[in-house]
Amino acid sequence: MSAPTPLDRMWAAFRTLVRGELAELRFLGAYRYVVRGSTLGTVDAEPASTTLGLPSLLRVPVLPGVMGEVSTGTSGAECVIMFLDGNPTLPRVLSITGVDEARIAGGMAVVGRVGDAVEVTLVALPVTGGGGGTVSGTASGTITSSTSKAKA
Repeated sequence: MSAPTPLDRMWAAFRTLVRGELAELRFLGAYRYVVRGSTLGTVDAEPASTTLGLPSLLRVPVLPGVMGEVSTGTSGAECVIMFLDGNPTLPRVLSITGVDEARIAGGMAVVGRVGDAVEVTLVALPVTGGGGGTVSGTASGTITSSTSKAKA
């Protein structure tokens, strides 16, 4: 290999200058990351591509959806991260492809879906007609209908 020429040195200096100026521009996009850990509402992630020079990130907030839902990402799943205002200290998760848990509007109640098996416990349910009294026990079944207002 021959020694660098003046032109080679000029191009190297030019590339260094351009890379220095473009370094902050890399934070203006949305990028694929891989989930390495997650809690409800935050993600630890590594860049899917090591060639972009993006940092590994810890405790990145997941932006809630339109309905206020937040989720816990599955380890190894892909997520999309962007940086607010192009600021590398303000990463946010836009989406996650694999979700272990999702909560809508901060709710703690579980959601039943059509087709899910259910068991209902009846505790001293009053009986009207036929002599009155109460009925207690359990009943098993399947959810057969739902509201159209929520889908899971």
